[in-house]
Amino acid sequence: MKKYIFTLLIILSLTRNTFAQYDQIYQLAKKYEQKQEYYKAIITYNAANVSPDKPSDSNIDTRITFCGNQLDNLKREAEKARTEAVLAEKKTKKALEETEIQKEKAQKALAKAREMQLKMQTAIFDKAVKEQNGDWKGYANYENKYKRLKFLKKIEYLDFNANALSSLPKEVDDCSHLKKLYLLQNPDINWKVTLKRLEKFKKLKEIYVSVNDLDSIPKPYWPKIYGIELLRTNLKKIPENILKQQQLKHLDISGEYQHENFITNLSGKLFELTNLEYLSIARCNTNKLPKQIGNLTQLKELYLGWNRFKALPDEIGNLTNLQKLSTGYNQLTHIPQAIFKLSKLTDLSLEYNKIALIPSEIKNLSQLKFLNLNFNTNISTLTTELYSLSNLEVLILEVNKITSLSGEIGKLQNLRTLALGGNQLTSLPPEIGNLKKLTYLSLWSNKLSELPNEICRLSNVNELLLTGNQLNSLPKDFGNFTKLTSLELTNNKLTRLPESMKKLTNLEVLFLIMNNFSDEEKQRTKKLLPNCKLLM
Repeated sequence: MKKYIFTLLIILSLTRNTFAQYDQIYQLAKKYEQKQEYYKAIITYNAANVSPDKPSDSNIDTRITFCGNQLDNLKREAEKARTEAVLAEKKTKKALEETEIQKEKAQKALAKAREMQLKMQTAIFDKAVKEQNGDWKGYANYENKYKRLKFLKKIEYLDFNANALSSLPKEVDDCSHLKKLYLLQNPDINWKVTLKRLEKFKKLKEIYVSVNDLDSIPKPYWPKIYGIELLRTNLKKIPENILKQQQLKHLDISGEYQHENFITNLSGKLFELTNLEYLSIARCNTNKLPKQIGNLTQLKELYLGWNRFKALPDEIGNLTNLQKLSTGYNQLTHIPQAIFKLSKLTDLSLEYNKIALIPSEIKNLSQLKFLNLNFNTNISTLTTELYSLSNLEVLILEVNKITSLSGEIGKLQNLRTLALGGNQLTSLPPEIGNLKKLTYLSLWSNKLSELPNEICRLSNVNELLLTGNQLNSLPKDFGNFTKLTSLELTNNKLTRLPESMKKLTNLEVLFLIMNNFSDEEKQRTKKLLPNCKLLM
């Protein structure tokens, strides 16, 4: 302000002395006005206003008023901008506070997630230890940590397969005498970090891993890798670095649904891995199994499903230690005779092939617990030797052309699952009531018009499928199925349910669609089973 007053005084001094300064001062004021320096313009116009040579028709007063108004406008705009700046500052401050709150919440949620992850890993660890020794109390349940350490020193292997682990549970560190560690089907594990951590386990000899490539494991650890599940798909051949691992006991190179492999020719080197106990080459689009398969005499599990095999070599009969064999989803027209030499076999899966006959030699598989011949579509009769498999627990024969069931079915007293849906059965033998351990019975889409009352002795059955038959009524003692939770009777010819069904208090859902119930009978059924969901 003082500067502009001083300038004005100088200008006034000039005007008094020269009487010819008006134009200069006026032009200077206009420049200030054009630059929107209105304060300077007002001072300078005032200087011109007192000049002795000012013309009588001067518009200086108008200019001063205009500049004053503009100056007021600028002040108002400045005040508005200041107010907006204050509001913006408040909003920014509030946003920062909210951000801090959200950040704090996120940190708490992350801490909670880490806590839950640690608890989950501890639970996984406890389960793995308890599978070995049922006396294990749980890691957190030992007040005396020395007793806990003493217990864990006896643990020689841990099975963490299929637990979605990204790292090892911290409790593993206490298992100082660990010899084997199973980590299959844990694709997110950081192997470099994990293996570095395992260096202190001096007795650890065998590690089982799931990897995209063996190269993801540092080479110094390869001799300890006894099991590999190869996660990478679309393979044209088995990687050479894997075929060189003579120590392997477990090898899974199977593809996945919609992500198959295309290994049409299996390398001979595969059959030099004579320590293999587990081999899966499912979904590899392979059409021939080399006879060298017979070299793998230590095999206990062999999975050949979802390929193009029309036959299996006789040498498969050399696999005398085999316990599980899966050849489903191929093009087999008969059960290879060599299979009947596998006396230790407990699980045999032959579903979705083109098999028409179960040979009498099936009796040789006396240890069999699981037999699946689902969707072969052409099996019409069951050999009586099938009923000699007294250890059988699961028998699946759905979607075939079976017309009758022998009374000898009653010999299979260890059966827990019997699946005969999608066949052409017209009746059931009374001996079916001898299957006292049965928990699942599937008879959907047959031609049954009645059920023997003996079937009601199956008091352990919890799921019964009878949809798509020709049943007019149910046995009067049907209420003896007291453990039933699900009952399917859709698409039959039922008009009434037996009174005894009021005892089915565990029944959760009952399918009765497409039957011949009257409205009155529907109301009666609702009263009969008040706590059951009825679909009528």
